Amino acid sequence: MRPPYGLRRQEYSLLHLLLPRTDAITVFSDGVYKAVTRAFPEYSDKVHVIWHGTPLYPEVARMSRAEAKARIHDYLVGESGLNQASKDNLRQQRVLLDPETVVMGGAGFVTAHKGIGLLYHARNTLRQLLPRRKIAAVYVGILRQVDNVNDSECAAELRTSYNGAGEFFLETYLPEDMLPVLLRALDVYFYWPSDCTQSGIVAHALGAGATIACRDLEAVGETVRIAGGLTSADFAQLIAGIKELILNLGLRNKMSEGAVGYAGEFSWRNQALKHFELAEQLCRSRRVPRLVTNTRLLPSVPSQLGNRLGRATDALP
Repeated sequence: MRPPYGLRRQEYSLLHLLLPRTDAITVFSDGVYKAVTRAFPEYSDKVHVIWHGTPLYPEVARMSRAEAKARIHDYLVGESGLNQASKDNLRQQRVLLDPETVVMGGAGFVTAHKGIGLLYHARNTLRQLLPRRKIAAVYVGILRQVDNVNDSECAAELRTSYNGAGEFFLETYLPEDMLPVLLRALDVYFYWPSDCTQSGIVAHALGAGATIACRDLEAVGETVRIAGGLTSADFAQLIAGIKELILNLGLRNKMSEGAVGYAGEFSWRNQALKHFELAEQLCRSRRVPRLVTNTRLLPSVPSQLGNRLGRATDALP
């Protein structure tokens, strides 16, 4: 028997055991809330939406893109752990220093499910649509697990295929003070994973004031959409949207402002306080009134749950 409403079998089984024995659980998105409450309507009063927290980088978010590009360029060609060939390539092409070049890209651990190769495909498609514009694609990251065969093969293919003119796959670790600078430097942060529920790197991008264009997948899509970013479930439609972003600096700036506003509203501190609020309610009563969420319920239909459950608050005697 297939579990209902997009839940995976193990998730349905876990919730079937958990919900009768706990006072409340938190989930990260409205889509997951709908999935769980439709599967277990008798426990809908135990399910609460508390959105994923977002880090704040106010100093980085106030940087101009040109300033952020210059700073990350200096780091990458100087202090970073990049090999010399990559550093020389960056110095020679100067894509991060050329005000006429639109830089789209991404960052984070290299995993096969992130679809990193599609970044370069998107860049080449956009160059065909906008032949007079200079567009570069830059990804910076390292393998999370070097012994993972699929991820290692993915990295090897990216390393071989995407280190030419206007294409950079840069294998190095970005320290916590430089990651948000890179995210701010990108004219468009591109994200098209094959499977994703929540994304830590997207949260960092929001806090850095990035202009985000991503695949409309459950919680990630909901998050970026509410923040005013660009989302689509159709790759061609997302490319069309990015084309408009490249042509419209004002629209890119507006999306960056929306990202910063979202990060302020859903900061780690604010979301932690919501958990404390719920915990205090649980301590006062075994029956918890519905917690008012920050956002309206969206009409999207969930597909997968994955790590979507926020945190189960176990109040067994």
